[in-house]
Amino acid sequence: MTLRKTNFAVIDLETTGLKKGDEILAIAIVPMTGVKIYPGEVYYSLIRPKKFKFETCKFHGIDPKMLKDAPEFSEVAKIIYSNLSKKILVGYSVDFDYRILRIHLNREKLDLECKTLDVANLEYMISEIFGTPAKYEELTFESIAKKYGLEVKYRHNALSDAFITAQIFQNQLLKLLKHKIDSTAKLFEIYDESISRKIRFFC
Repeated sequence: MTLRKTNFAVIDLETTGLKKGDEILAIAIVPMTGVKIYPGEVYYSLIRPKKFKFETCKFHGIDPKMLKDAPEFSEVAKIIYSNLSKKILVGYSVDFDYRILRIHLNREKLDLECKTLDVANLEYMISEIFGTPAKYEELTFESIAKKYGLEVKYRHNALSDAFITAQIFQNQLLKLLKHKIDSTAKLFEIYDESISRKIRFFC
């Protein structure tokens, strides 16, 4: 399929921690078809966990009062699944978000199987294509956003981060299309080869 007709879901989560058993506190999903972002179709929700970890407040700024009237994951699982199913998931540290989502969805008997693209790994791939492999410090979320003229104001806010990630990805796709990488098959062939030669970025 051509990249311009491919359906993507740009995702970002806030969680109670970084371990398998941690819970989702917020989720944002920004749909894209090719380089087109659909702001009016964005899905965002706070999610009430079974157990809250106060020590993580300093990262995401979400406190128990904000979650008082939020749904539990089981109440929104089918909506989340329908927004992600049959799409390529895009994000920063997307494999972590995907792993957590799959764990939560599996508990609700929903099996999510998607390909993923990490914008940090993608940026590294693009830098290789143009002959100047990026250094680690150039692949932080803030550094990539700045490179594309995007201002990061509310880091670790799921909705804000997802929108910025979508705009980063939009710029990356435009670069790839100009370089005649215009199909998902060709993109993943180069992407998979590129990430096999480097560490995965996580933040």
